[in-house]
Amino acid sequence: MTRIGTKILQGIGIGVLCAVAVITMFMLGLLEPAELKSLDYRFQKVPKAAAAVPGDDIVVVEIDSGSLESLRRQKGIRWPWPRMIYGDIVDYLKDAGARAVVFDIWFHEEDIERAEIDGESSDRFFADATARHGNVFHAFMLKRDADATYADREENVAGLKRKYEGVTPFVPYGYKLPSYSRAELPLC
Repeated sequence: MTRIGTKILQGIGIGVLCAVAVITMFMLGLLEPAELKSLDYRFQKVPKAAAAVPGDDIVVVEIDSGSLESLRRQKGIRWPWPRMIYGDIVDYLKDAGARAVVFDIWFHEEDIERAEIDGESSDRFFADATARHGNVFHAFMLKRDADATYADREENVAGLKRKYEGVTPFVPYGYKLPSYSRAELPLC
């Protein structure tokens, strides 16, 4: 074998070993802390002015300290807000011509009981507004279940479809969902 052929084989061997090492570290989760630190660094270094500005056809409705204080002062409602308020927000935005409403809030627990409305009715009002208007997207979290079988996953998906009929989980554009066995969607 020629000297150049030997060098090429050595290069390929080193490349394969490096790839195996990186894949092994990834599978063991050893790269995740470094990735998270890198992500924190990148978010801190991106200037606020360079952040993406939504187009004129996108409106961002934020819940900030002013919103919290205003609702507390005017209506006596403290955080967490009843889900009924989010249902009213969906109705208002859709009546104002919104083509879609996206919630970046994870409603993972049932609404709490209040004097003016019980939690279940408040949740139902929000879910009904979501189903009524369509194109209302909710945050969700995927969880792996190592012991789940394919049949368990199919049964879980069927149950989720029944439970959350009319509720659309928000999935970022172009994001392909991996094969997870459980999805925790909002309880509304």
